Amino acid sequence: MHGGDVALIMGGTVLLLLIAAAARVVTNNTRLPLSVVLFVVGIAIAAVAPAIGLGQAVAHFQLSPGLVFYVFLPSLVFESAISLDVRELRRNLLPILTLAVPGLLISTTGIALVVALGTPLGFRTALLLGAILSATDPVAVISIFKRLGAPRRLHVLVEGESLFNDATALVVSRILATVVIGGAVSGNVALAGLGRFLWVFLGGVASGAVLGFATGYALRSVRSDSFVSITLTTILAYLSFIIAEEGLGVSGVMATVTAGLTFSGWGWMRVSREVRDYLEYFWQYVAFVANALIFLLVGLLVDPATLRGSLSTIVWAVIGMLASRILVAYGLVPSLRSISRQHAFGPRYQTVLFWGGLRGAVAVAIVLSLPEFGGNDLFLSVVIGAVLFTLLAQGLTIDPLVRLLGIDRPSLPDRFIGLDTQLQARRTAIEALPRLSNGGRFSSSILKRVRDGYADSLRPLERNLQSVSEEASGGQEQERMLYLRSLGEERGRYVELFDAGHIGERALRTLDLEVSMQIDAVRHADDIDTLHLGRFHHTPVIERLQRFIEARAPFRRLAEHRRKRRFAIDYELSWAHYQSSTRVLDRLEEEDAVFSRATMQSVRNRYRRWNETARRQLDTAADQFPEFVADAQERFGYRLLLLHERQYIGEALEAGALPDNAGEEHLSEVDRRLEKLRNREIAELGVTPERLLRGIPLLASLSDEAFGELAVQLQPRTFPAGEEIIRQGDSGSSLFLIARGVVRVTREQANGDVKEISTLLPGDFVGEMALLHAEPRTATVLAVTPMLAYELRRQDARAATERYPDLLAALRAEDRRRREENRRQHG
Repeated sequence: MHGGDVALIMGGTVLLLLIAAAARVVTNNTRLPLSVVLFVVGIAIAAVAPAIGLGQAVAHFQLSPGLVFYVFLPSLVFESAISLDVRELRRNLLPILTLAVPGLLISTTGIALVVALGTPLGFRTALLLGAILSATDPVAVISIFKRLGAPRRLHVLVEGESLFNDATALVVSRILATVVIGGAVSGNVALAGLGRFLWVFLGGVASGAVLGFATGYALRSVRSDSFVSITLTTILAYLSFIIAEEGLGVSGVMATVTAGLTFSGWGWMRVSREVRDYLEYFWQYVAFVANALIFLLVGLLVDPATLRGSLSTIVWAVIGMLASRILVAYGLVPSLRSISRQHAFGPRYQTVLFWGGLRGAVAVAIVLSLPEFGGNDLFLSVVIGAVLFTLLAQGLTIDPLVRLLGIDRPSLPDRFIGLDTQLQARRTAIEALPRLSNGGRFSSSILKRVRDGYADSLRPLERNLQSVSEEASGGQEQERMLYLRSLGEERGRYVELFDAGHIGERALRTLDLEVSMQIDAVRHADDIDTLHLGRFHHTPVIERLQRFIEARAPFRRLAEHRRKRRFAIDYELSWAHYQSSTRVLDRLEEEDAVFSRATMQSVRNRYRRWNETARRQLDTAADQFPEFVADAQERFGYRLLLLHERQYIGEALEAGALPDNAGEEHLSEVDRRLEKLRNREIAELGVTPERLLRGIPLLASLSDEAFGELAVQLQPRTFPAGEEIIRQGDSGSSLFLIARGVVRVTREQANGDVKEISTLLPGDFVGEMALLHAEPRTATVLAVTPMLAYELRRQDARAATERYPDLLAALRAEDRRRREENRRQHG
């Protein structure tokens, strides 16, 4: 490539980026979809360029398959993946997959049937076209949902469905392309195709997960270095794609999606909060540039004559797209109600989902990546024509449709929150005004005039706020508004606690998501009496996977470390819940003319219950695990000191009071101490095995030597409140001695009822039947409070009982007693 060519390409790229920036400014002021504006500008440039002598220059900018597939596509799917919160994705995984997998089949088959019936294309070729056109672009509809304050779960549903849909569409398209090229299809070929799909799909998932975890571990050592963190995530996005595609022969898109989701769910915790902000802005910018260049270059690529020649096929493809989208929006989406009432969306949102099913960059990327099969030019024209229709016909009319449906008007609670926020902001500003008079150099008369003038602006807001409150149709609407205000105060308190070093980043993310889900429930739930404040729990599938891993000997120490970390997070969550609910209660104790006394009392009572629950959790932890609580509070203290030290040094650097080299050295030292504090081993939870064994009556007759032998074999295990220690029906080979905490034993009856058998306290033990007889667990044992237990495994107990027959006799005697007790209960 000559120097002139490089200069031309660089100059053209700069010009395209300038056009993209200008288009962004236009769309910000007009609410037109950015992709529509860029596409139209690209067509205009291609039309005008020859007339002004720039035809050759424009010809240099071709949207090649390699450029789209290896440069643009990884950045687009990686940004989409890391922007999704994995915890929300996991909570909504079943409805997302219900929408994505059947949705893709409906769309692919629907488009194929319509195109095969209306055009000369065969059904297999039409299936390939249908798979390509099934990849949707949710950017436009998501931006509308965010602007309208649509239910958060609807955002997650649409983004998650699009992410899985696009990845699956690419895999299916490439497999169908081999079928189209290969000719006849037999049963063996179809079976091989299914096997190929599973290998490509799951192989991509596995390779992406491995690289995602490896990058997360690497980020731990550079958590505060934004340049290295951005570099590592960029490498992750592209390396996962290239290794999967070129090295393993599996799906690069699935590898990049999985790598992004792994990083989103786990890797974010490996970087500091400041670096996370840099990363988010960086990847948003990268996605903006990729989308902008794709749509500009597609516009340059469009040949009106070729589009006219393919017009008939384009029309039939569009009809198939719209028909299949109707089936998904009005047939599949309502079925989500059977999975969860939270996913019941009304016909107005279903209509927006239908008309907002735009096609975009991913569909173009797929068609450009196809191997040569004789219909590439036709497919490119049809896909560009279909994308053009969705961008112009649907993209330009989505806003008027939203206004026509009446979902652009803010709800009563949202209007209240907007007015209340304005009012509180102005009151806070007025309270800060007297600072100007410090030192006596500011005129008191001017200060009074400014304050009085600003105070006058409060009265219209107060009247409007009162009017909105009176407009509420009943007590529930007033409660809804008061809950929204209170939850907003909770979120603010959580940020304060984080800034003060009382809670860590993981706790803050959990609390922020928790409040977001609660706000969404208050805004959109039919009955706010279902509102609750609870911790996010693992799904049963995740719990079973963790149990399987923890049962493997090499992972036991890692599993115990994870449990103690989770216990520490739970303590921080309880502390934050207590602090935030106390703050809200202080506000609720004040009289407020906007709300009725009954509304204030109802919300106050619920926050009192939440506050009491959090207080009991803290008291329980302090009572049962004083060593841990002392260690946690010591961590709080040191973290607070180090954060304030870092803030002071940063301010001194910014003010120029500290030389750069000295300031950077001091900051690095503080960061090292923070990292050391973060990685410090969590305090042991007390109670030695020997002391525990001495308190068990059935072992009272054991010799000191037997005690020592048995104590060596015991392994400490911690369980957060609510976690199952033993599950009925599972195979087991361990006995658990309870050191701290309370557990409940339940048994599921033949008729499906669950019967509570007993409550066990420190000094009790469970699991002797599995230890002695290798029988399935006969009951479920649940940690009521955070607890510490010691585990005795069968292989470890065997050596001790062989040497000390009195130990075996004691265990068998207790086993006979409990079996007899079980027989009496069943009799």
